[in-house]
Amino acid sequence: MWIQKLKPHRDLLLMVALAFVSLLLVATIPSSTLRIVLGLPLVLFYPGYILALAIFPQKSSLPGMERLIMSPPFSILAVVFMALILNISPWGIALLPMAIALALFISAATAVAWYRRRRLDDNERYKPEITLDLAFWRKYNRVDRILAGVLLVVMAAAIGTLVYYLATPNEKERFTEFYVLGPEGKMMDYPLELTAEKTATVSLVIANQERQPTSYRVEMKMEGATQREIGAVTLDHGEEWQQEVRFTPANSGNQKVEFLLYKQDQSEVYRSVYLLIKVR
Repeated sequence: MWIQKLKPHRDLLLMVALAFVSLLLVATIPSSTLRIVLGLPLVLFYPGYILALAIFPQKSSLPGMERLIMSPPFSILAVVFMALILNISPWGIALLPMAIALALFISAATAVAWYRRRRLDDNERYKPEITLDLAFWRKYNRVDRILAGVLLVVMAAAIGTLVYYLATPNEKERFTEFYVLGPEGKMMDYPLELTAEKTATVSLVIANQERQPTSYRVEMKMEGATQREIGAVTLDHGEEWQQEVRFTPANSGNQKVEFLLYKQDQSEVYRSVYLLIKVR
């Protein structure tokens, strides 16, 4: 049997180093496949493992195997919490703000884990061990070995399938995202109540997921009458376009402000969104 005990805080340094290298690569490399492969541990393991060390620094409070099991749920909770905070912030949920938030969270959790572990006696601190012992395998009968082997194969296949599914786009899924943001660039605070002759501002967003360069134009209607046209806008696959649009209702009452998206030179509406506003 071979057992390797990591020196104090080496596991923290290792997790932080791996997390920051992954963050740097995810934020800089152009390949979406590599981003997914490197981003999975960032979402499913690193933050949760460090958070578990910060909450449970004693080895008696949470054994090693339980720490590994709890790391994915802790990571998902941390990432969801950061996403909620970013969604109401001026920066929104995007790659760079999320990477910065992860870096700040990992740094803060690491500082707390290091401080709390340092205050404990050496024999009370959790110290991860890397154990390689194949003798235990002989304790199981043939059926148990087969079942364990099948389980390992299924787990490996499930992880591989997930990575492949995320990294390989479905060519049949061709679509365009088209939506309206409020005046602050968020999906909230829409100008739904106005006074006549007062100008309101929203932002239109077009994101091309058509797997090819595509041209668009947008038509804005109020009370069924065309007010203005925007375009043509040509976007490569994966490219996003955003522009502020202003409108001024002339009459009082309930009105419908429509934004119609047309694809290339087609005459049929491809996507549409609208706001129902009350004008006083």
